[in-house]
Amino acid sequence: MKTRSLFILLFISTCALAACQDRSSPPAAAATAAEPAAPASAGDPVHGKELFTTKTCNACHQMDAKVVGPPLRGVVAKRSEEWVIRMIKSPDTMVKEDPAAKALLDEYKTPMPNLQLADEEVHAIVAYLKSEG
Repeated sequence: MKTRSLFILLFISTCALAACQDRSSPPAAAATAAEPAAPASAGDPVHGKELFTTKTCNACHQMDAKVVGPPLRGVVAKRSEEWVIRMIKSPDTMVKEDPAAKALLDEYKTPMPNLQLADEEVHAIVAYLKSEG
């Protein structure tokens, strides 16, 4: 129980730090659940791996282990690429509108924060996820 409380505190601190990052450029318009963004085929997986760490995705997600959020290896094979893009781009909208996103929130109990990622960042992260299988 003590370990879980410590992990939750670490997660909340990580999310707070991510929210305080410099966002000097205006965020791109968020994709809604009804409007999928373009496919990530143009994304750079090397940049995506870097973003996965710098944007603190790895605080909640690992490829093969359940942490705060679900494991991500094979997520693009389990869900459509458009769904994954929407979930990364606008998780707050997805948990309100999408049954699969609602089910994930019910299971993991912690909402994914909206990091206000630019389309290029989202596409790079999806390219990285695809490269990991």
